[in-house]
Formats: sequence, C-alpha cells, structure tokens
Amino acid sequence: MTLRIDATVDVDLLITLVSLALQAHQAWPIPGDAPPAPCNDHQSAADPREGSGI
Repeated sequence: MTLRIDATVDVDLLITLVSLALQAHQAWPIPGDAPPAPCNDHQSAADPREGSGI
C-alpha cells in the first residue's frame, strides 16, 4: 500500500489506518504466535548481581 502525504488530513488518515491495523491484529491473535510465559512461582524476588560478593 502506498499513501502520499501532502496535507495534515493525509497524516490523520495514516494514523487512522495504522490504528485500525493494530486493533485488528490485537483482536485476533494467531494461536501459538507467541511463546508462553515461563512460570516464576519458585523464583526468588531478588537475584544477586554478578561481582557483588554474595
């Protein structure tokens, strides 16, 4: 798709089209598209930093 931007109205159109595309993508995600989040039930709240001597 090509959109020529000559005026402020064209910028508004571009913003509207991008917004609609993002909303459509978020409304119907592809199953299995993203990896599942790892479980963090058993992780410590604070991890020691490297070189801290802990």
